[in-house]
Amino acid sequence: MSYDQLAFKIGNRTAVGNYSSETSRYTPVKSTANASFSKQTTKGGVVLGILQNTPSSGGMGEIAVTGISKARVVAPTHTAIGIMDRLIASTVGGLRASTGTTVAYYTVGRALETLAANTTGIIAVLLNHEGSGSTGTQNQP
Repeated sequence: MSYDQLAFKIGNRTAVGNYSSETSRYTPVKSTANASFSKQTTKGGVVLGILQNTPSSGGMGEIAVTGISKARVVAPTHTAIGIMDRLIASTVGGLRASTGTTVAYYTVGRALETLAANTTGIIAVLLNHEGSGSTGTQNQP
């Protein structure tokens, strides 16, 4: 069962879309301006944090930036997620395991729970924002 232990969250950005559905909770978000955010739906795109609430358009979001957060894995196809696997944003508004040797994808954190391949769920993630690079191969745990 997923758990959280938030170390730091921000609440100074408003939603640019309607995220009032429960399926929006625990999804990765990106900063779109000084005072707004939207879901991150670019594979490996930069992530500000994980959305903790369900704001309507223009509503204030609670965004976990560091600590341990619950996070959604919603990609229809993905490799199995193991403990301490690198996690990146997926194209469908959740997280997925980072595969391959590229370092171009932004690593938002590390999995603290497992999830079978090609399944959806909510897992605990250590938000440590390892970022991305431009050359070389990705370090594995």
